[in-house]
Amino acid sequence: MATELPDEVDCRQLADEVGSISGSIAPARLTNVSGVFRLAGSARVRLDFRRNDDQQVAIDGEIEAPVEAQCQRCLEWMSLELCITVCALAMPSADDDFAYEQNLVAAPEGRLKLADLVEGEILLACPMIPAHGERSCGSPADSGPRPDERYKPFAGLADLIKKQG
Repeated sequence: MATELPDEVDCRQLADEVGSISGSIAPARLTNVSGVFRLAGSARVRLDFRRNDDQQVAIDGEIEAPVEAQCQRCLEWMSLELCITVCALAMPSADDDFAYEQNLVAAPEGRLKLADLVEGEILLACPMIPAHGERSCGSPADSGPRPDERYKPFAGLADLIKKQG
């Protein structure tokens, strides 16, 4: 069983030591994962901290999270196993000079809230419109005939006009 990660870490100290952390975060600590998504178990996390060429704190790692999503076709719950690659820079304060195209995480005074980082990455990795694969859920849209098999009342009209003409 993986150890429960602390609420926050000093990412500057970990980066100076080229350190890493690994463990899990319980679903109860990830309160923003809600609505059509819910955690089915603890998120497993491994994060490596280092200084990049500009001496900024770089965070690399992986998050694995068992998530359940409500299918937007049939409204039944389905399982998703998210495997997320983390690649971010810790932003110590709002006045620091960072490029906007980089993935930034807030770490005021070097304190990184792990649950916030993990929760944000999980939400970004979730599908925008969760749905079962085509024809694999019991939605009313899937129970009818295929579009090419539907009754077409005017399909024979051209033949009928030719016969009468």
